Amino acid sequence: MERKHIVWNVEKLNRLQDFLATTSQSEANYFGYQVGESIVEFCSYFVNDINKCDVLDYGCGLGHIMKCFCQKKVNVWGVDISKEAVTASKDRCGNSFYFHGVRTFDGGRLPYEDNRFDLITCTECIEHILPEHIDGVLDEIYRVLKPGGRFLITTRNEENFAFSELCCLECNTIYHRVGHVNWYSVKSLKKTHGGT
Repeated sequence: MERKHIVWNVEKLNRLQDFLATTSQSEANYFGYQVGESIVEFCSYFVNDINKCDVLDYGCGLGHIMKCFCQKKVNVWGVDISKEAVTASKDRCGNSFYFHGVRTFDGGRLPYEDNRFDLITCTECIEHILPEHIDGVLDEIYRVLKPGGRFLITTRNEENFAFSELCCLECNTIYHRVGHVNWYSVKSLKKTHGGT
């Protein structure tokens, strides 16, 4: 049987993210789990007063970074495409006064009004977004970001997909083990969305 590469679409990405969100051994692999406190600390250096910010965690995963914001007494909201991740985020953060909810999001229009947030984080998420959706995603992020607000984005630099690819033993299809569909470099990220 000839090997082929997966053709990613939103349904397949959602299915994989739902699986990862419910697989306990994968929790420690989440970027937010590993460096959530450092992300919040880093954000505090480029805003006037982190405790006066309203923060959106775009692609919040299991809610680790949102929990760190809550622990620092920062108001935080979240969105993610995975229903399972949204449930896990609610369980992780739901008891905090500073947690204002997380919504399942289909990648279209964000469920918030224009100029809503002082700070938006998008950590290790952009590489999961289909290339044809990138412009729309960034348009929405900028729509809900306040004028003068800050947008923090992280992604692997020039990821070598070969190190993270697996092959399904049933169908002989090659796929990235956590659903990365694109890779970026500093140069290509600067060019994304017309260089904004």
